[in-house]
Amino acid sequence: MLATFIRILTYSYNIFINTFRTYWPLMLWPQIFKECFGVSDLTRQAVFASYYYILYYYGNIASSIFWPYMVHYMSVRGCILLALIGQFSIAVLYSLVPNLYFVLALRFVSGMLKNSNHVGKDFIYGFCEDRYRQHGYAFTSVFTFAAVFIGPVVGIYMFEYTQHSFQRCFFFIACMYAVSIVLFIVVFYITYVPPLNESTLYPSVMDDEEKQKLMGKRKKKMGFFEAVRYIWQNARLRGLTTLFIISKAVNKSYTIISVFFIEAPYEKEGMGISPMTLAYINMFSFIPVMAVLLISPWVVPRYLSYRTYLNIILSVYAVGVALMPMLKQFIGVVGYAKFYWLVFVVQGVIYLVNPKTYTPSVSYLINKATSKRGRTAVNSITSMIFTTFTAVLMSIIAPLYSYSVHNEEWIKYRPFNLYLTFFILSGLMFVGIVLLNKNKMNI
Repeated sequence: MLATFIRILTYSYNIFINTFRTYWPLMLWPQIFKECFGVSDLTRQAVFASYYYILYYYGNIASSIFWPYMVHYMSVRGCILLALIGQFSIAVLYSLVPNLYFVLALRFVSGMLKNSNHVGKDFIYGFCEDRYRQHGYAFTSVFTFAAVFIGPVVGIYMFEYTQHSFQRCFFFIACMYAVSIVLFIVVFYITYVPPLNESTLYPSVMDDEEKQKLMGKRKKKMGFFEAVRYIWQNARLRGLTTLFIISKAVNKSYTIISVFFIEAPYEKEGMGISPMTLAYINMFSFIPVMAVLLISPWVVPRYLSYRTYLNIILSVYAVGVALMPMLKQFIGVVGYAKFYWLVFVVQGVIYLVNPKTYTPSVSYLINKATSKRGRTAVNSITSMIFTTFTAVLMSIIAPLYSYSVHNEEWIKYRPFNLYLTFFILSGLMFVGIVLLNKNKMNI
């Protein structure tokens, strides 16, 4: 158990850095674009911020095709180490080139190097015994959430410490990747005799299929199109992946537009809340979220069914997203000074029921419903469709938010121009709820 925990901890640090690298500037984008890249127009800032994430997701799409074929030629842990070295190199390049368009181009490459959503999940499932697998996914999600919720606060202090230098911030991130590479080599290579294959590293969790490998009856990894058919023909997998894709894409899109809405001046259709205040709301949400993540493997499905757990999270999230823009009109009527704290409460609840809180459960269910030879491919396809839908949705939502809120032709429809994008995202989340409960999906 101790060895498994050390492996999980080491791999979770890798997950933390990948997520921190994306989220540290989240509350700072208006300031970064203005001070570091000379972009002061609010509409252009929102569009460039969306490009920063969209290009990363397009890179994830390429990653979902590239890495499943790489596992035919390299071990799973070899793929993860190669990706770590690549991310380290990208961080170094970020720290050397202060050009916005170069940064955006490297985001695509960085997204292509990310393999934690497919190869990584197969890796975790492989080195954890069955009774620890859901805990393993939950523990890595805690590190993800630590980066999501604490990362923006650390990012603000890091940005101040580097005297508002985007490039120097990425120098520190490159150092974090260097530490991760060393730890990964020590834990997964040096402290173990090189195995004949991935299964012999973890003999206590070998299933019949893995034992056949050792006897010379190795089965080829599932290919891309074979995995697509596999998902389509399995109603449970099809339902879980669809739900995962919709909810995660909605959350990513809301994260971007909510920052520009909450931080924008009150007279410019925003809430006038400072980046530091929003970052602290984000950070304080981490403690209850971490508790939910760590407790859920004991509660779900023993005392609470997966369906009920997902319904609670998705429903509260959908209502919170719809309420957020309506708070501006409510507060404007009853008094901003007295009731602006409601923004903190609603945003905090949205952070608390972030779809990532159920990711460990869904990841466990998806991998459990998939054969050993198909896990990497199925996780890759799920990731590819998710990133494609996220990129498309964000490509629509971010510009639509900017123009509907700041364009003169749209302003005359106030306050409905502000509601539009939030209501679209809330509606999509309700679609996910309908799909979850349609025909009583077997979960």
